[in-house]
Amino acid sequence: GGLIFASTIVPLGFDAENFSHDQCSIACTAAPWLFSIGLTTMMSALYAKTHRINQVIKASKRCRRVKISIRDVLKPFALLMMIITTILVCWAILAPADYTEQPASGTDHW
Repeated sequence: GGLIFASTIVPLGFDAENFSHDQCSIACTAAPWLFSIGLTTMMSALYAKTHRINQVIKASKRCRRVKISIRDVLKPFALLMMIITTILVCWAILAPADYTEQPASGTDHW
């Protein structure tokens, strides 16, 4: 998750001087995908670990054993990933990203 999240910086470095307009548009589309999927992967892993610890602590208060299956851990991940993927697909279909370059005012006064 962290590697995917960090790789968001790569498509953000594309510009019209070094790449074609189509390549820049693809990079503009890829950046939110990498960001969202990487962040969702990291946060769902943290949530799953916290949920597992919470279940163990609750069971220990009642002096009982608890078995946490892989399915219990993957449910929140799968649900969040389906929601994020659905949103990103709708976004890509309904309003595809198009690269535009806007001149910014300089900070120098000359």
